[in-house]
Amino acid sequence: MYLAVDGYGRCEKWIRNDIVDLKESKTTSWFKRFIGREQKPEVTWPFPFVEGKLFILTLRAGVEGYHINVGGRHVTSFPYRTGFTLEDATGLAIKGDVDVHSVYATSLPTSHPSFSPQRVLEMSEQWKAHPLPKRPIKLFIGVLSATNHFAERMAVRKTWMQSSAIKSSNVVVRFFVALAKH
Repeated sequence: MYLAVDGYGRCEKWIRNDIVDLKESKTTSWFKRFIGREQKPEVTWPFPFVEGKLFILTLRAGVEGYHINVGGRHVTSFPYRTGFTLEDATGLAIKGDVDVHSVYATSLPTSHPSFSPQRVLEMSEQWKAHPLPKRPIKLFIGVLSATNHFAERMAVRKTWMQSSAIKSSNVVVRFFVALAKH
């Protein structure tokens, strides 16, 4: 059975020339490959990483899950957890023996090519700041926030910023995200 996420395969088997028994458990296979071995196994093309070589890894949030590309080639996809909404994502962690040289974050698309133009991602408009009212403002609330406090900003958006007292009055709330120069 072929499972897909946004039409992409969930996982791709990376070909290695040291795999003998494809039916053995993954744990057993990894132990046999690396424990007590003097030489590292040779890795052929479909495995996307080469030790000591730079690579570009792209993580894209799709409609049904995350998609991972390495060097412009799709390698795997992961469906979102049940009950997960994209605005609940608060960060990205990269673990292991990897030196990160740079990270670029871009905005989310507002629609997916398979959608009709009227149907957009749930997140796009719901959490945007309302435009400034035409009438005089009675209260301006400025919330100073660090760039890595996305979860805290989402908590404010989802709680008291949704109250009718805030939404229906002449109150304006804006986040000021501090950027520190290194």
